[in-house]
Amino acid sequence: MIQHINILTTDGKSLLFREYGASKIDQDLLAGFLSAFSGFMREISQSEIKSTITGNSKFFYSIKDNIIVVFCTDVDDREDVIHPKVEKVIQKFTSRYGEMIKTKWDGERSIFRDFIKTIDQVVLGPIKVSILGYASVGKPHSPI
Repeated sequence: MIQHINILTTDGKSLLFREYGASKIDQDLLAGFLSAFSGFMREISQSEIKSTITGNSKFFYSIKDNIIVVFCTDVDDREDVIHPKVEKVIQKFTSRYGEMIKTKWDGERSIFRDFIKTIDQVVLGPIKVSILGYASVGKPHSPI
């Protein structure tokens, strides 16, 4: 299960944090860890998705245009499921905000909040709803 997603700059500035699941994360502690870790990530990764395990978590990360996207998952999550999601998020984020961050970003992180919807679409996929019950309780009747 994806626990949380961080998007930050290669110099360690946190841009966006999205948490899933019940575990509570100290965002300041995590941001410090990822900031320190970002130097290491820069050295070993340029647009290729990599991963590392620390304790009970696995971090998948990718760098593109001075942006780092980090997915924190359970240790047993499959790479073939997570990699496309990391790639899609970093592509969409850099396409939408990459140029602005390079040229005229003033450091205000709230402008990235609307990107949470995009992250949710990538991570959760389409939501399917089934309505169960008799046709007489407001559900459209379909002939069998």
